[in-house]
Amino acid sequence: MNSKIAKIAGAIVGMMSGVLLYGAGSFDGWGPTAGDFKRAHPDAISIGKDQMVLKGIPEKEWILFRVAPTETQGKKQVSIVFKAFGKGKVSVGFFGYRKGFAFVGQDASEIELKDKAAEYKLNLPVRAGMNLVRPKIHVKPNAEITITDFRLEVNDASVK
Repeated sequence: MNSKIAKIAGAIVGMMSGVLLYGAGSFDGWGPTAGDFKRAHPDAISIGKDQMVLKGIPEKEWILFRVAPTETQGKKQVSIVFKAFGKGKVSVGFFGYRKGFAFVGQDASEIELKDKAAEYKLNLPVRAGMNLVRPKIHVKPNAEITITDFRLEVNDASVK
């Protein structure tokens, strides 16, 4: 099976199981919320085989998100786990929708980046009426983040 088919099959299985793993070689399918952003700021996004590097722009915040949604399947919590290092602040979370992509809301946690790689685990509540979530990274001005081993999971755990 070629790698493109394997990635698609993995995403389908992940969507059905409520778990999507974005890690080594699987950062495909992420994009900025503004359609012309990549052309206007080509150095702000670098997506490689096993990592993403995102750079803030002076005096401008921007958002990168995963296009493929994950179904919440009535679960209560979204857990996002990843390794990262860099400088400045970013917010990591998700956009939430009803079926048909009617926007319901969003949630995120701000993190202060460190020079050395650290593992982050964020537990965020799923709001009533949310059927789909798409992870997002909100990059603040002058921040820089390198991300590896990104995983999003929906589960029944209580948010603490």
